[in-house]
This record gives sequence, C-alpha cells and structure tokens, in this order.
Amino acid sequence: MSHFIKHRLLLAEQMDDLHEKCELLRKYMIENHFEQSLLSSICDWGQRAIIKIQEIAENTLNDLHEKMEKVKSQAEISINKIISEFELNSKTDDYKEIEHVRWSKEILELRGKDIPRWDFFDFFHVFMYLFRYSGIVL
Repeated sequence: MSHFIKHRLLLAEQMDDLHEKCELLRKYMIENHFEQSLLSSICDWGQRAIIKIQEIAENTLNDLHEKMEKVKSQAEISINKIISEFELNSKTDDYKEIEHVRWSKEILELRGKDIPRWDFFDFFHVFMYLFRYSGIVL
C-alpha cells in the first residue's frame, strides 16, 4: 500500500472522528444540555457570590460593632470627665467663662469625632474595597 493511500485512510478516519464529535455536540445543544449547563453554572456562581457577600457583610458588621463600642467607650469616658468637672464646679458655684468655653469645645469635638457621618461615596468605597478583596469574580 502506497504512502498516499495510507495517508488518505488516516485522514478519512480522522474526518469520521470529527464528524462524530460534531454530531455529539449538535445533539448536546439540541437537547438543551448546553443551555442547562450554562444556566446551572451561572446559578452556582450566583449562590457562591451571595454567600461570600453575606460573609463579608457579617464580618464588616462585627468589625464595625467592635469599633463603635470602642468609640462609645472613649466618648463615655470623656463625657463623664466633663460632667464630673461640671458637677464639681456647680457644687462650689465656681463657674468661669473659660471652663464653659472649654467644655463646649470638648463636647463639639466629641460630636464631630465620635459620631460618624458617612455619605453614599463612603459606603461605595468601602463596598468596592470589600468586593475587590473578597475573591468574587464577575
């Protein structure tokens, strides 16, 4: 048998194999396996993303709660100090304008420092940071 004939037989065998693969792919697509597989993959990805986001949100809430407790504790200490100074001075009726100014300033500083004032962009940046480092892939 000549080289040409051997080559043609091998090529015919490869073409038959390719034709069989195309038929299997067509059958797979016609029977909606392709669509179901794709939809199932998207659904699975969505569930994993939701779980990951829920975990991140829970961790963020826990972290925020811890930080807020620290802030509240520090603010309470500062407020208690101001109140005790105020009460001590009120017992002796020893008010001075400079103390009033100082206490007012301290209270204003506490309000500005300890009460978070976040707007939409603050939340957006935090969300994007968490999303970026969460491992969720779009």
